[in-house]
Amino acid sequence: RQQLFSETAGQWPNTGGNANLVPVVANGLVYVASYQMLTIFGPGGSKIAHLPPIHVVDTRPKLDPGEHEIYGTVRSMKGADITIAKRTGEELRINATDAQKTFHYAPPTVGHALIARGTLDKSGLMQASAILHAKDSPAIWPSDR
Repeated sequence: RQQLFSETAGQWPNTGGNANLVPVVANGLVYVASYQMLTIFGPGGSKIAHLPPIHVVDTRPKLDPGEHEIYGTVRSMKGADITIAKRTGEELRINATDAQKTFHYAPPTVGHALIARGTLDKSGLMQASAILHAKDSPAIWPSDR
């Protein structure tokens, strides 16, 4: 077989390798949809149509007043005390005692990402009500809140 054509058809903001681009052929043209873009290939070259911005709906559970949800990578652990590096590089100390007691605790691992939900005390320590696993790619983490 001989390759007849090769060109970039678009891009995705998530680089985790999970994109499933499926070209569609109709009326002698090839249509490839990607992130907010439609590329149309055919005789005479390609055309790019930019689509309207996607309206993102936040489906995460609502937080109680004073509660925060933070993503980060575990730097160290000692018992219920966890230190993470947030996406900014800033460190945050977390106490996971309450999360462990209420079984809202997925045991984290040093070097891997987590989601911590809880309140911040006056010293900046997060008292976590839940600790969950997160993808290890900060580029796909939702915003902290």
